[in-house]
Order: sequence, then structure tokens, then C-alpha cells
Amino acid sequence: MTFHPAAFRVHEYAKLASAETIRMLQALYAENELLYGEPAMDQHAGKLVRVVQNAWPIPGVAYRLEEVLLEEKRRTLIPGIWSEEAIVDHALSIDTESEPFGQLAADLYTATADNDEGVGMVSIHDHAGRLVCCFRNNDAKFAADAVNRIAGLRCRIGFEMYFGFDGYYPDHNS
Repeated sequence: MTFHPAAFRVHEYAKLASAETIRMLQALYAENELLYGEPAMDQHAGKLVRVVQNAWPIPGVAYRLEEVLLEEKRRTLIPGIWSEEAIVDHALSIDTESEPFGQLAADLYTATADNDEGVGMVSIHDHAGRLVCCFRNNDAKFAADAVNRIAGLRCRIGFEMYFGFDGYYPDHNS
């Protein structure tokens, strides 16, 4: 498995954060000419988007996005470069009491770094300590930290699909 630290992959759907969050990010990154350089970026708040490109030329991960216009059955590029803090997993808006798919992955999974005979290994365990996924990475500590960051941004089902494993589906009453 080739690991990329972006929480959202190209062609994945997500939604943009609130207008307040976007304005806060514009102020935070005011000196960065790449991020949030377009005027009125907050007008796109809450919209359904699709990732066109992800990269990390800045501290963190940056994205190019397109708005998904369902009623018109088309997509249109949203101007600007967006940091990961402005993107929300669209499944997290689902009521987690009645629908477990919207559950935050960080509530169920944790990644750790290990060294297996000189080769870095990243292991993902569920909350019961069972191994659900593992992969090799030369910089296992960086990769494990990135996996835990991704778990904090993605819903359970999106996280499981991202890493290609069928997750453990815990009973909500336990």
C-alpha cells in the first residue's frame, strides 16, 4: 500500500466547513499566498464538494475542489487552494445515534508505529485492541501520526474504505 497523508483522496466527496471557520482560516493563513487567496471563499461554506487534487506544498495538506451541483447534474471548480481544516467528511453529518456510519473513526481506531526487523510498520487497532490493518512505511512514526489525524477527520466507514479493510461494527450499546 502506498500511503499518502491526505485525509481525502482525489475523486472523494466531502463538504466545506462553516463560513465562520473559512473566515477564521483565511485570517490564520493571511500571509500564505497559496491558501485562501481568493475573495469571498466563505460563500462556498457547507457545499458538497469533490476533491480534484490533493498535495502538501504547505504545512499540512492542501486541496483543489469542485462544487457538486446535484440538481444540475454537473460540477464546477471552486477557486482557491483549501487546507484540510476547511473540509469535513460529509458522512459525519449523519445522526450517529441511529446510523453508525457517521461515527468518527478516531472513536474506534488508533494507529501505532513499530519497527519490524528494521522496516517501519504501521498498525491500526480497533478500540478492543484487535489488529484491523497494517502496512509498511519507511517513516512509520510520521505515517502513524497521519493515520491518527485522518481518523480524527473521517467517519468510520470512510476511514475503513480509505485503508481497505472491513471494519469491526460494534454494538452501540456496548
